[in-house]
Amino acid sequence: MSEDLDKKQREAMIAEGVAINQSLGMLRNLFLVLSSGDKKQKPQYRGNFLTEILQDSIGGGAKTLMFVNIGPASHNRQESMDSMRYAEYAKNVVNEIEGEDADLAAQNKALERRVADLESKLSGG
Repeated sequence: MSEDLDKKQREAMIAEGVAINQSLGMLRNLFLVLSSGDKKQKPQYRGNFLTEILQDSIGGGAKTLMFVNIGPASHNRQESMDSMRYAEYAKNVVNEIEGEDADLAAQNKALERRVADLESKLSGG
């Protein structure tokens, strides 16, 4: 019985690790597109919860910041280096505000729809 539980826990941890790596890969790709300056490349936010929820913060008119915790211990070296690479990607993101003050009512409606959509996803629906 406990062996089955251990196996299920390991499988759940592996699945969680795969999902985290996929999210980080999508985030990296998004950072690369947004920092390339190539107007022909469209950032892909759809298909990943992390990039969808961060869409307005990363690709909108916001300043993109990333806080990174790194560890000085030698066993943390690879993880620290990976984190610093992501911070470099985030640092290179350049956002341009299109249009000065777009129709605020339309923006408000769009944001309300987006919030409802994300709340639905969070509740599992």
